[in-house]
Amino acid sequence: MLHAEFRDPLLVAVHDAECPRTHEDDFFLRVVGEVPRRRVLDLGCGTGRLALGLAAAGHVVTGVDPARASLQAARAKPGSERVTWVEGTSADLPDAAFDVAVMTSHVAQFFVTDEEFDRALTDLRRALVAGGRLVFDTRDPEARRWEPVGDGDGELLVIARR
Repeated sequence: MLHAEFRDPLLVAVHDAECPRTHEDDFFLRVVGEVPRRRVLDLGCGTGRLALGLAAAGHVVTGVDPARASLQAARAKPGSERVTWVEGTSADLPDAAFDVAVMTSHVAQFFVTDEEFDRALTDLRRALVAGGRLVFDTRDPEARRWEPVGDGDGELLVIARR
């Protein structure tokens, strides 16, 4: 099964346990939190770790993911009633409904072809209000996490404004 770690309930539980809150979550909370009570889209929300954190910080959050098992795990967590959970993709997003959209971890890497990524970016642009922000990160394929990384753990910020 392709991407079974997101689609198989047993593997979702393992994936969730292996991927606890990190400094990357703090980064997204800080960027989104620059303006209080934003309408936030978490595209590729998975089991909801960041979506729940954003909702706890007072934002109005919608988590969208195509993997039913991941969403079921998200809905079972404390505070999940504060998030609107949607099983779907960027194609299912409403027009001009969000102030900010986030794609965390390796969500951007799920769009394998240029056409898939262009389609997702077009959908996100449509879903953002004028002046809305898209914030995402992606993994550097050259990074070798098992090797030491100098004096600090830098952050790469990619923000696109509509």
